[in-house]
This record gives sequence, structure tokens and C-alpha cells, in this order.
Amino acid sequence: MEHWWRVALVAAAVAMGVFAAGVAPTALFGVAPVLAWCADPRRSRRVGAPVGSALLVLLAWFTLPHGLGWSGRWVPSAAEVCWLYPLLAAVVCLVGSRVGARGGARVDRWRPGCVPLAAVVFVGFALALGDLVLLDESRPGDEGVLPGPAGVRVVEVAPVCGSGGCSRVATFGGGRAAVEAHLRSRGFTTPSAYGGGDTRWVCRVTGVVVERRACAGVREAGAVLVTWRVD
Repeated sequence: MEHWWRVALVAAAVAMGVFAAGVAPTALFGVAPVLAWCADPRRSRRVGAPVGSALLVLLAWFTLPHGLGWSGRWVPSAAEVCWLYPLLAAVVCLVGSRVGARGGARVDRWRPGCVPLAAVVFVGFALALGDLVLLDESRPGDEGVLPGPAGVRVVEVAPVCGSGGCSRVATFGGGRAAVEAHLRSRGFTTPSAYGGGDTRWVCRVTGVVVERRACAGVREAGAVLVTWRVD
């Protein structure tokens, strides 16, 4: 099959996005640059496959750590999947196209793929800006807190919103130690400055350019109560 490499690259990108979508739904947007690169029928395999593979490696850095529950300053944030990854992907595609043009593959010049990739970058920045605007006005996502550990009953209650933004609250049927171990496995390992009685707060810090902190507080109130928010 002549275009097998296109199908393989897009399928691998979709698999990465789905794997990380439970923690970072924006990971699904990471498929867009790979799709934009592979969709041009004039793209030759000699240039298209290596550049597409480079995009996959870059996508793995932006998505897989979320699915694996990793955190830290070298783990891109969910918002950076929208704007930083497409921007870096566009640079990779530009370099690959120029190298291909010098090698004689004139169909691989930058111009044929410029519009789709530019559109992806524009949409990505718009999504990231929307996420920033809504951050203080809407409730946070699951952020890895949900779903809970296997076999533990979780009941979410109404979100709590105030001048400092919104928080989500859920009760966990398991013991406190099991819930805290679950949070650690999802990247909540950084101590937080938040206080409040017997509530222990920990944060999941991500972001290469712009830091994003999702913090969760655990306390016992009959059941184990977990409150989490994003800063």
C-alpha cells in the first residue's frame, strides 16, 4: 500500500492522544499537526515519513507523561499541547520541507503544507487562550484525580466556587493511605503551601514554558474527602 506510512503515523498519534486524554483531554488536539502533515497527497514518503516520525517523537513528549502520571518542570502542561506542540511541529515541518526541497523532492516544499499547519497553530493558540480565560471561571478537569483507584467507590459533590476560582470535591470510599497513594501515582508529589486543619495538600506541577499547578487536598470526614483545583 503506497500510503501505509500516513496511516501508521496518524494511527500512532491517535493512540497517544487517547492514552493521555483521561488526564489531559487536550492531548487529542496533538493529533492535528500529524494529520495536517500526512494529509497532503503530494507529500513523498522519502521526506514525509521521517518528518512525521519526528512529530510522533515530539508528541510522545507532550502526551505520554500525562497518561503515565508523571509531573515536573520538563513535563509539558495540558495547555502547552495546544499551543507549544503545534508551534514546534510547524518548525519541524518547515525544516523537513526545506531539506527535502534541497534534496530534489520539490513537491515537499513548505508551501503546499503551509496553510493546514498554520491553521492548526492558530486554533491551538485560540484553545490555549480560551483555557487561560476560563481557568478562574470554570471547574477544573479530572486532572488525574478521577477516575479513582480500582475498587474504590467515588462520589463527586457539587463544585465549590469563589473569588479564587472553582474547586471540585469528591468522596472516596477507600482509606486515606490508598487515596494518597493514588494521587502520588498520578503525579501529585509536590508539597503545597495551602493549609487548613488536617487537610494535606499536594500538587501536580507541569509546564515547560508556563507552569500549571493542579493541587489536591485530602482529609477525612467520615469518608476520605478530596478537593482539587488548578492554578
